[in-house]
Amino acid sequence: MSKCYAETIVSLARQEVGYVEKATNSNLDSKTANAGKMNYTKYAAYIDTNYPNFYNGKKNGYEWCDVYVDYLFIRAYDLEDAMRLTNQPTKSSGAGCLYSYNYYKAKGWTGKIPKLGAQVFFGSSEKSISHTGIVIAVESNRFLISEGNKNNRVEENWYANNYAQLVGFGYPPYDEQTVTFTSKTRVITVNPKETNQIVIQIKG
Repeated sequence: MSKCYAETIVSLARQEVGYVEKATNSNLDSKTANAGKMNYTKYAAYIDTNYPNFYNGKKNGYEWCDVYVDYLFIRAYDLEDAMRLTNQPTKSSGAGCLYSYNYYKAKGWTGKIPKLGAQVFFGSSEKSISHTGIVIAVESNRFLISEGNKNNRVEENWYANNYAQLVGFGYPPYDEQTVTFTSKTRVITVNPKETNQIVIQIKG
């Protein structure tokens, strides 16, 4: 099992900003070509083609905010780790935001504090979740997310911690990331699992 760092999915998500959904099932790999409102994307097409048992059916042409997040997990890590980090079973209903939230909740991996790499869920209640994204930055009173199917594209947007439609967060069990600076024999441990901020511990 490879190491799964939050920073990996954050870096990948930041590369996807500006991708637009397509009018038809063509030009899927282009960020801007064939723009439309028919919910065709490279994200669903990739999962449908390469991992036909990931969902309970093909998802290209359907609402895709949650599919976008799952695509990021698969591409940032691998299929096995993506399923483990999001607690999704084979042939899951996880293309739907409510189902994805409940997969986290079943493990006790939900909460109200934004953390780097967390999956965020929006809606009117825990039983009515309608949108999702991935947290890519955190400040004291707000957080930045990468979200698919926002205005028919992938966008980065800031939300306040007390945003009215915020239901909560799902916390994938990422590994800690350690960076060693040999010239000063110091170790910096980045551990976004334990806090809403990145904590830097200097040892030695």
